Order: sequence, then C-alpha cells, then structure tokens
Amino acid sequence: MNHESTLKYFKLLARIFGITHSYTDLWGIKRQCQPEQIKNILNAMGLQVQNLTDAKEIIRNLKKEKYQRILAPVRVISETEENIEINCYLSEDKLNATIFWQLTYENGEIEIGEIQPTDLTAKGFRIFSAKRYFKFKLVLNKKLPLGYHKFNLKFSNSESPQHLIIVTPNTCYLPTEKKKYNGLSVQLYSLRSATNWGIGEFLDLKPLINALALQDGDFIGLSPIHAISINNLDYICPYSPHSRKQLNVFNINLDEVAEYQKATEIQALIQTPEISEQINRLRNSELIDYPQVKILKLKIFKELYNNFLTQHFMYNTEPAQEFESFITSGGLTLERYALYEALTEHFITLNPELRGWCSWSSEYQAPETETVVNFAKTHRREIDFYKYLQWQAQRQLTNVQTYSKEKGLSLGFYIDQALSADRNGSDIWAEHKMYALGASIGCPPDAYAPQGQNWGFPPVTPSAMFQNQYQTFIETLRVNMQYAGAIRIDHALSLYRLFWIPNGQGADSGLYLKYQFEDLLRILCLESMRNKCIVVCEDLGTVPDGFRKKMEEKKMLSYKVLFFMKKWDGGFEENNAYPFLSLVTGTTHDMMTLWGYWLEVDLDERLRLGWLNEESFKTEKENRKQEKLALIKLLQDNKFLEKDFNLEAGEVDEYVSFNLEETKSVIDAIQLPVEIFDAIQHFLLATPALLNVLPLEDLTGQTAQVNIPGIVDEYPCWRNKIPLNVEDILEAAEEECQKSC
Repeated sequence: MNHESTLKYFKLLARIFGITHSYTDLWGIKRQCQPEQIKNILNAMGLQVQNLTDAKEIIRNLKKEKYQRILAPVRVISETEENIEINCYLSEDKLNATIFWQLTYENGEIEIGEIQPTDLTAKGFRIFSAKRYFKFKLVLNKKLPLGYHKFNLKFSNSESPQHLIIVTPNTCYLPTEKKKYNGLSVQLYSLRSATNWGIGEFLDLKPLINALALQDGDFIGLSPIHAISINNLDYICPYSPHSRKQLNVFNINLDEVAEYQKATEIQALIQTPEISEQINRLRNSELIDYPQVKILKLKIFKELYNNFLTQHFMYNTEPAQEFESFITSGGLTLERYALYEALTEHFITLNPELRGWCSWSSEYQAPETETVVNFAKTHRREIDFYKYLQWQAQRQLTNVQTYSKEKGLSLGFYIDQALSADRNGSDIWAEHKMYALGASIGCPPDAYAPQGQNWGFPPVTPSAMFQNQYQTFIETLRVNMQYAGAIRIDHALSLYRLFWIPNGQGADSGLYLKYQFEDLLRILCLESMRNKCIVVCEDLGTVPDGFRKKMEEKKMLSYKVLFFMKKWDGGFEENNAYPFLSLVTGTTHDMMTLWGYWLEVDLDERLRLGWLNEESFKTEKENRKQEKLALIKLLQDNKFLEKDFNLEAGEVDEYVSFNLEETKSVIDAIQLPVEIFDAIQHFLLATPALLNVLPLEDLTGQTAQVNIPGIVDEYPCWRNKIPLNVEDILEAAEEECQKSC
C-alpha cells in the first residue's frame, strides 16, 4: 500500500477534525506530530482508523452526511451582518419543486417565504449512490436581532433539519462605571464557621460579604461550586465535577432549609449526643473529612425530603408548587442529572466498587436505553430527591447573591467555571456521544510541569459541538452566569485548542486539536451581554499567537498572576505591564500562597514528592532567594515599601539601612513581613487592571497550598481549611473599620 497516499489521507482527516500538525512548546521548540499520533487521536474519537481504506471511507461518509443533511446545524454571525448567506444542499429530485423557508425568531414570531432552486446560485455538486446532490447559496436579505433563531426548509412531504442562526454582539459586557473592582477569592468548601458541619456552606459567605462591604469591596470570588458526586464519598475535586450544570449540595446550610425550621423531630435527631459530637468533630477538624460530611448530611437531607413529601408534596402547598416549577424549568438536564445520581446510589448499594457509569453493565451506560427508562419510571421518588437538593442549593445561593447586592457588592459573585467534568460523572453519562472517551485533556511539558499534565477528563469533540449546535456550551455558560457579575473561564485556551492525550499514553504523546474559536467567542459575548457578566479568560500556559489580541478585541479580561509576570532577566514586571482588560491577583489555587512562597513551603513539598532532587532543590532555593530580592526591589522602586525597611525584624518603626547583599543570609529564614504583604497588595491595587482579587488564603496567612496539580493521595488537595472562622474575619474587619473611622 502506498505510504505517501496513506499519509495524505491521514493528514486530510487531521485537518477535517482539527488536529494540528505541529505546535511550539514553552521553550520555543517546534513539535511535529507523527502519523501514528494522528491515528491514535482519531481512534480516541471512536473513528476506528487503521489504514488508507478506513480513512477514505470516513471522508466519503462525512461528505455524504453533509450534503444529505440539507442545512448545516448552526451558524454564528455578528449583529452587524446583513444579507445572511446560508449554504443548502438539495438532491436532484428537489430542483424543480417550490421550497418554502421558515424563520422562527427567538421570541416565537414566525416568518415564511418561498424559493425556487433555479433562482439560487449553484456552487457545485456531488454524487452519492448514483444520485446527484447540489450545493446552493441561499441569501436572507435581512438583519436579525441578537439571539437564537431557527431556520429550516419545507418540502411537499418533508422538511430539513433545523439550522440555528446565532446572532451575537461584537464584544462582551463591561460595566459603564469607570472604577477598579476589588474582591476576595474564596474556596467555599474551605470555610470554617461556628455553624457549618465541617465544610463551607452558602450561609458562611454572609460574614465575608459583610466584611468586604466594610472595605467597599465589589465581589466575592468563588472557586467552582459545581456538583461533586453525592454517593461516591471520596470524590471531591471542584475542577473535575460530576456536573458543571448543577450545584454542590453539600454547601447547603440546613438551618436555612424551611422544612428543617419546622421539623422538631429532625432537630431533636441532630441534637442527640452521637450526631452533635460528630458535627463538632467535623467542624473542628484541620482537614475536611469529605466521606463523613457526605454521609451525615445525606442522612439528614433524606429526612428533610421525607418531611417535605408528607407536609407539602402530598397537599400541593405553595412550596410544593414552587418545587414543581423548579423541576419544569430544569427540564431534561436536571432530570438526567438526578436520574444518574439515583442510579449511582442504586449501584453503590449493591456493590461499593460500582461508583460510576463506566463500571456499570452496558444497558445502564446511556440515558436513552430501555433499561434506564424503566428504572426512571420505577424510582421516581429517589430521582426527585436529588432534584429537591438542587432546588435547595439554588435557593440558598440565590439568596446569598441577593444579599451581596443589598450590602453594596456591585458585582456580587465572581464565579469560576471548570474546563470539563469527571469522566465518571453525570454530565459525561448524559451526553457521552459528545465526548472522545478514548482521550483525556492535559497540557504538554513546560517549566511548571516538566512531565506534562494529564487532567483525566475526556474532551468534547469539535465536530460534536457543531452538530449539537453548541447547546452544551451555551447551557453551561447560562447556568453559571446567572449567579455571577463576573465569570472566570478556566483554561480558556480551550476555546481555541485543547491538548488531547490518548488513554494509556504520556503527555508527550499528546496533540492539540483546534476548536471553533470565533464561534465560541461570539457566543460568550452574547451570553455575557445578556447576563451582564464580565468574562475573565484564564490564559496561562502555552498561549497560541493572536489569542490574547482576539480576547482584547472581544473585551475579555486576561488573567494576570504576580508570580508569572516576569521579565526576561528574572525581575518582576512593572505596574504598567498589567493591561486594563485584565484581572490581577497574587497567586492561584494551583500555586503556593504568598506566605507559603516566602517560607518556600512549595519547594519543600516538591522535594518530598520527589519532583526535585537535593541538587535541584538547592538551585530552586537560591532562585527563590533572588526572586524575593527582586520583588522587594520592585516594591521599593515603586514606593510601596520603605527603602530602609528592616527585613529581618519585619518592622518599619526601627529603620536600618537596607542592603540587598546583607539580606541574602536571612531572607529565606523569616516569615513574610506584614509590611511586604501589604506592599504587594497595594502594588497590585495600583495596576491598571479592571479587577483585583485577594485570595482568602493570603488574607488569613495560610501557608498550605490549596491544590498541587497531578497529585491525588500524596497531598490533601481541596481539603485544607482556612485557619480562621469567618465570624473572626468579620470581627477583625469591623475593628479595622472602627480604627480607620
């Protein structure tokens, strides 16, 4: 078989499915992809490509499907576009018939018209099964309003599939008020309080909102509050959630549930010595005990749900009607999420090892199977229980959001949206045809992770997104934007490309796949405007050329982290290097805290994990010392820190001459002086960036890193609590306010 011919068709398939032939890594080295890599990625999509014959057959079928569909699934255009061109594909038997078109506007209005194929501009034809199919250009002579409009063609005895026309603004939303917006970022689960059950709850945000309001703050930033697995006790990662379209029900505060306030028997149960002692233990533990928190809360949740059924649902009370309305508005997405949770509970009860759909028998591995449909009919009460929990979570989050606005936080919440969902979660199960289950998302080797990273969750395929009319993307944005004045798109480079790693292979075997960048940006603009939600794109890592320029054109904010803002010589960037269209912060959840950075806790951890040997550890320690000196110099040059600051004493009331050479011997042996911490915050506040975020971990002096990427058992990722109760933080803010007043 001709090798060159095979390679030609493999490359053609790669181009069709967005597989890049090469990429430039962080060190400037161009990495060329090999034919075997292309084949592995195509097979990860489920295409079963082994040879030239397979490749030719797939290409032919793709062309045949395109022509026989009549209209493409979707087109995304600008609000300024007129005379909208639509490609349509007609078989030869339809060329002499009158064809009616129908345009259904988003508001429900319908417009119809008719066309003659002979009046259209022909753009070529193909022959499939001895039948000719012609490509025509159809022009709608009109300008459509912003939104989602449906277009299709009607024939004498059939009609075409729907063609969705998405009309978008040219930029995202930005507030008209000319000011800098300041906020506090929070890992909600990590909050300590006098009332929670060992994991942060929605109600715990109120003291932080009050504290921030005293300082004229504008928003609370929340790490992903997506749904984590309810019945899989060990699964906790907020960035690889069960579902990005539902909320984490363990953030529910039981005191705020109406049914609990009137259920004296449930209150009595909680006050028994056994349970009250367990609550106190969980509340006071240093780390979050997820399994025990889940077991305890789930037990009380079920008691509350049973109470709701007997007190409200049976009598169709006002709360019952509100719940029914919530179920209706949640639609198929909510139904499938709740159905999946009910199935998970069912299987784990039978066998604790059956923790997700990948381990279930085939008849349960899709929501449309007859077996699953029958399960849904016979387990309605169990399914509605999980809808009830989502209802309670949504009510509480909405109430806290309203409270933040009442207290003067102009943006309310700034919410983080995760890149994807857990492979064994409900989102993937409900829409598994959208995903390439033979691959995982990650990133190529770089200075931060020399071995590369494999994040474990499967990527959405670009072609499936297009065939799906981008509905999954749109719905995920809407669900998260409804609670937010600003949203952070985690790993926003995925809008342009994603690094795919075939299952069972290392990150160095991965390849980039391109996505419908312009379409996705435009949809982001539309949903941003509609929800009055600022868009922040996390653009760290290997950033392709032109990506940030396109973000700027669309008025999306770049994500600027102090420790990544370095000059070529190792020094820190000056104040004016931070653009107006950016969010600035000292550090992130995947990095050391400011206090941990200064004490070099992160380097100690890397040594313990074996990521550094003794020699490289010493080198990194010396590099860190130089970084600290460079940071101090930056703060002094910009007059945020006194020139004669006594670093060793950590005080400014006893001034001594500050000498960099003398400081080298002590700089890595002392805690971060408050004066330097304050200087860093004032430096960031003085940047032109529109949004400024202070992580709560830094405010409370935490040294432990929130998460170390790529670690599961060797470090308590996502389990560290902040060192102070939220009530103490509010009290400190009130005292500070009284002093300043």
